[in-house]
Amino acid sequence: MGLDTIQRSVLASASAEANRIVKAAEQHAGDRVVRELESIRREQTHRYQLAARAIEDEAARKVSRAKGEASKRLLERRNALLDRIFGEARANILAMPRDRYAAEMRKRLELAAGNSGGAVRVHPDDAGAFESMLASFNAARAADARVTLDASAPLPNRGGFVFVAGAYDVDQTLDSLLANLRHEMEPQLAAELFPG
Repeated sequence: MGLDTIQRSVLASASAEANRIVKAAEQHAGDRVVRELESIRREQTHRYQLAARAIEDEAARKVSRAKGEASKRLLERRNALLDRIFGEARANILAMPRDRYAAEMRKRLELAAGNSGGAVRVHPDDAGAFESMLASFNAARAADARVTLDASAPLPNRGGFVFVAGAYDVDQTLDSLLANLRHEMEPQLAAELFPG
């Protein structure tokens, strides 16, 4: 065996070892590239999901805010319309002819007073209508069941009265009557005026 053969054998062995090392390095580098790419892909997917979630959350907040503002505007419009309706009703009642207004107040007083005596408090502008109505109202009542006009405590707003008996008061002011009526009718009115 000559030197030449040994040299070729060593070179072949070294070449084979070098090829194995290069293949191992290439395999290792390829595996690392795949891992890094997978890591980058996962990171980008995670960032995308976070960004998408943030966009969805912001969109949901904007939609919720818009719905809230729309609901608020609708409620304001509904309340303004109801205010106008009940304001017109109040104006119509106060614009009644004096004798018709007095007749309506007499019906309310009969219910409020029953067989009890007492006093009514009214706005000064309504005193004339009540004085004439009370004269006929008291004509058939016993002395202890009569109702008088209490001018010492006038009501601040025109319309209706407060019946004051010994142990209780009955609020029959127009403001209270309309507020109670509005409270009772509000769901029905809202359904009819604003369906859906």
